[in-house]
Amino acid sequence: METKTAFAEKLIRLFEERTGIKVTPYIEELEIATPWTMCNYVNVPQGAAYGFELKDWDNMMPRMMMMGTEFPVKGLKFVGAASIRGDGYNSAIFSGDTLAKKTLAEMKAEEA
Repeated sequence: METKTAFAEKLIRLFEERTGIKVTPYIEELEIATPWTMCNYVNVPQGAAYGFELKDWDNMMPRMMMMGTEFPVKGLKFVGAASIRGDGYNSAIFSGDTLAKKTLAEMKAEEA
C-alpha cells in the first residue's frame, strides 16, 4: 500500500511542478488501483483496464445518449475504457478526445 501511495504522490508532485497547476489542495480522497485491484473488485480478466464485457443495456449507444447527464461535477469528466464509449484501447482514446472537446466547448461558452 505504501508503494502505491508514494508513487501516486510522486506523479501528482511531478504534474504540479511541470504544469504549474496546483491540484493537491483540492484532493479530498485518493485511492490507488492496480491491475490486481481491478481484478479483485471489478472482476476484469487479469485486471485489464480495457477489458470488460458491455451488456445490451450498458453499451456505447446508451452511454453516448446520456453523456450530457453523466458528469455532475463541473469540469470533471471520467475518460477511459469504462467511460462513454465502452471497453477497448481505441474506445479509451476516443472517449478522451470526445470529452476533451466537450470540456473545451464548455469553457469557451463560459467565456462568452
